[in-house]
Amino acid sequence: MAATLRAVRRHRRLRTAEVAAAMGLPQRSYEHFEAGAGRLHLDKLELFARATDSDPFALLAAILLRCPELAVLTSDNKFLTIVNLALLDLVERAPEVIPRLEAASLIAGFSEILEKLCDDVRTRERLAQAWLTQRGGPPDPEDEP
Repeated sequence: MAATLRAVRRHRRLRTAEVAAAMGLPQRSYEHFEAGAGRLHLDKLELFARATDSDPFALLAAILLRCPELAVLTSDNKFLTIVNLALLDLVERAPEVIPRLEAASLIAGFSEILEKLCDDVRTRERLAQAWLTQRGGPPDPEDEP
């Protein structure tokens, strides 16, 4: 837990005192929380997410998966919050389908969707760079020797 919280706070370039104040905690209590001392409290994790403008679902997943990078990488786009909200929509629209979804289908479907999203990002970046280059914009840093 400590590595995840510290990584997000540092990514946001915040001091412990700033996060403590935003969470409404004394600095010592915040430092105790960030160090992972004591039990994990979801209400404090949610306060931390608000204070650092990060993804609360990614924080929890990063802690459980022991992958602090997950929380940092998704802090801006709120990736896991979006996934969970989409799942909530499915619960509301078609709850009877969820138990019938097989693990193999979920893995294949998510793998396909994520690969398509990555391809879309790469395509847009290439198109934007080509457009800028044609109009005399800054060169692509990857093209530098």
